[in-house]
Amino acid sequence: MTVAKAALALGEALAFPWLTEAATRPRANGDEDARTGTRAWFASLLPAERDARAMEEAVAALARGERALGEKNAKAAIEALSKIETLVPREYKLNQRAGLLLSEAYKLAGDNARYLEYKNRVWWWGRGLRWPGWYIIAYLSARSAYFDAKEDDEAAFSMSEAGVVAPLWVGLLFLLVEYGLPDY
Repeated sequence: MTVAKAALALGEALAFPWLTEAATRPRANGDEDARTGTRAWFASLLPAERDARAMEEAVAALARGERALGEKNAKAAIEALSKIETLVPREYKLNQRAGLLLSEAYKLAGDNARYLEYKNRVWWWGRGLRWPGWYIIAYLSARSAYFDAKEDDEAAFSMSEAGVVAPLWVGLLFLLVEYGLPDY
C-alpha cells in the first residue's frame, strides 16, 4: 500500500501536471508533429525563447479584441483575439486572457457552443503545470506514504526510500518557481 501511495505522489507531482499541460495547451509551430512521448513532445513542454515581434503583435491583437468587445462588436473581437493563440501559443497568461475574452465574444455573438468550448479550454489548460493543486495533493500523498513507512516495520517502502521524497520535493519546487509558475 505504501508503494502505491508513493507512486501516486510521484504521478501527482510529475505525470499528471505534465500530461494535462501537453493535452490542453495550444501547440507551437512544429509541435503538431510531435507525437506524445517522443523527444520532440517533451521538448515542446519546456520553456522556449520568446519572439519579441510575435509578442508585440499578440499584445496589440489583445488590445484590439478588448476594444471591439467593449464596443459590442463580436466579429471584430473574435477575429483579433483568435490570432493570439497562433502568434504566441506558449504564453499562458496572454492566451488565458484571450480565451476568456473569446468566450465572451462568442456569447455576445450568440454561439453558445463556442462560448462553452473556450470557457472549458481556459479551465483545462489552467489545470496543467501551473495549477498548485497537483503539488498540494502530491505533498499530502508523499507525506502519507512517509508516515505509513515510518510506522510499519515491514513496509515495502523503507525509511531510506522515503527520505528521497524530501530532495525530490525541494527540486520540484525549484523547477516550479524557475519554469512552471511564472509566465515571465
